[in-house]
Amino acid sequence: MKLWRQTVLPLAARIGSALTQWLTPAFGAGLTLSVDTDRIEALAADRAALWERVSKAPFLTLNEKRAAVGYGALVGGDTFS
Repeated sequence: MKLWRQTVLPLAARIGSALTQWLTPAFGAGLTLSVDTDRIEALAADRAALWERVSKAPFLTLNEKRAAVGYGALVGGDTFS
């Protein structure tokens, strides 16, 4: 897991950033290349622990919980669940 967090993901982020800069003139300013960490099986335990911590946090609103796990806000989501 340490290998992924400290080596593979930072390297992949640098490559994605470089490719984004290189391809943006051809495909437009909205282009972003990034790693989908949800698809990396080696990080599944970290992801499950994050979901559990966030779901058990009564002091966070629904939108704060969504932001913590990488999702966008919902209309009316600034309430406690």
